[in-house]
Amino acid sequence: MKYTSLKLPQDEREISIRLEMADLKILHNACVDILRELPEMIGYHRIQVKLNEIIKSNENVTKS
Repeated sequence: MKYTSLKLPQDEREISIRLEMADLKILHNACVDILRELPEMIGYHRIQVKLNEIIKSNENVTKS
């Protein structure tokens, strides 16, 4: 598998995608695993926080 390189500033634009909640949780958990091994990877922390917020807000919607 190859890494995908970041190309700044082009890669800082917002996009819209549709993912299943299971996909979001998998990505969140992957970030958590990476951060356990490499806590200095602040980009993964930023993404993990965003994913966690989306997961929590959607869990609150389904409980209503």
